Amino acid sequence: MRCVWCVVTVVWLAACGGGTSTSGSPGAGQPPPQRSSNIVTADEIQRTGGHDLQDVLKRLRPSWFKMAPTRLQGGGVDPIIVYIDGRHVGGLNDLRDLPLSGVLSVRYYSASEAQGRYGPGHLQGAIDVQTTR
Repeated sequence: MRCVWCVVTVVWLAACGGGTSTSGSPGAGQPPPQRSSNIVTADEIQRTGGHDLQDVLKRLRPSWFKMAPTRLQGGGVDPIIVYIDGRHVGGLNDLRDLPLSGVLSVRYYSASEAQGRYGPGHLQGAIDVQTTR
């Protein structure tokens, strides 16, 4: 009797669409893959067709460039600090000089994440570019 109920349950689930899809394609009842809000991949960069990394990132993740109202003593806003392969290189303008073809990924660190990773002085966060070097 137990086997009959198993067969009935399986047939009922199949008829009702209660099975799970394993095809993995977005059109097969699964949502498209979620993109990370703090990482940009080389694939995303290439699909934009942009000319420099700063402009590409501003298109893909504009929230990274919204400055918090923190101010420096001289009156300027503390900049986002840019790292390439974990090494400090400067500010946002340095993103314009990187060839897009050599970028593997770009990660944004919030102020607290950046200060924990790189030390004090990252009040607007940090951007770390991983390259093919």
